[in-house]
Amino acid sequence: MSDAKPTKVRLAEALQEIPGIYPAILERAINGDYDDYETGLAFPQLELVTDLRNMHAALTTGMKAKALIAALIDRVISGEFDGTREEAEAWFRSEEVRQVMRVILREQN
Repeated sequence: MSDAKPTKVRLAEALQEIPGIYPAILERAINGDYDDYETGLAFPQLELVTDLRNMHAALTTGMKAKALIAALIDRVISGEFDGTREEAEAWFRSEEVRQVMRVILREQN
């Protein structure tokens, strides 16, 4: 794996820059809920964008936070927080994937 920070860490750091970020959103990022390879969600970035849009709509603390949320939504949509090649390769080598492949191969025989 490269020296780059994991995607979920980069996302958590970006979220921490938003004044008043909802703790639940930050916790989900730290736990990998919005991560392509650590989540059980089919579309983790869509979930993140939905959560951020809901926070943006409900937020009454100021324009700076709203502007940072809007900018982060754009960054997510543009793919900045998609899983990296290294993360994909690590996931593919994981025991979870091996178990799934064993089941698939057994069903084909």
